[in-house]
Amino acid sequence: MFNRLFSRNKGNYAEGMRLFEAGTQAAIEFRSNDAIDYYTRSIEACANPAPYINRANLLMKRIRCREALNDLLEAKRLDDQQGRQFTAEINREMAWAKILSSNYDNGIREKLVTDLRRSNHRTVA
Repeated sequence: MFNRLFSRNKGNYAEGMRLFEAGTQAAIEFRSNDAIDYYTRSIEACANPAPYINRANLLMKRIRCREALNDLLEAKRLDDQQGRQFTAEINREMAWAKILSSNYDNGIREKLVTDLRRSNHRTVA
């Protein structure tokens, strides 16, 4: 998790920050569903890169790589507008998301799903 305040911009900054902090606390307590919800609500209150980055991190852990990559692309767009405070974190997370989401584009995901449906789930690593 990234423990930085996000930039003030249009929207309800105080509410966005409160929800972001609640999301961070939920993530620390391993309540990832709640954390994702708080980050989503933080984004709705006041769009900033930080909640997008944190939500992407949680989505990656759930192997929802395409969604994580979309969050990181939006975080990058916002970060570029707001002074590039999170560039290193975004680039690092984006590299992993691109690698892992590539299986959607190259057909490997579909092959793995087909194999799983055909075989006993205990044979799949």
